[in-house]
Amino acid sequence: MTRPGPLGIIAEVTHRCPLHCPYCSNPVDLVAAGEEMTLLEWLDILVQARDLGVAQLHLTGGEPLARSDLVGVVRAAHDLGLYTNLITSGISLTPNRARTLKDAGLTTSRSASKRPTRFSPTDWRGRPLTPEN
Repeated sequence: MTRPGPLGIIAEVTHRCPLHCPYCSNPVDLVAAGEEMTLLEWLDILVQARDLGVAQLHLTGGEPLARSDLVGVVRAAHDLGLYTNLITSGISLTPNRARTLKDAGLTTSRSASKRPTRFSPTDWRGRPLTPEN
């Protein structure tokens, strides 16, 4: 009998975050920004994940929006057929960046913060995200 591979992966694409909340901040300096995995390294991981049967990619951190190449990660995941979910505080999410991520193939976005932001993240249908959805 063959065991199925994992259905989803949680990818901590950075440990950087401007909020330093007690919920997800790690007091240990795990990886400095200059030592994070590159976009090419993430692409290799995504291909391996897809080959194992992974169907869902959950992007988290720190704050994944701190990565300037996040759109590349999302686009690659989408091109590989992965359902892609962004878990973010939304603190640096602008309407333009949200559109760019959606256009790259982002399936859903979840706000991990109850702090008000100038831009409220929406799901892939454009509906405002609330704690209920």
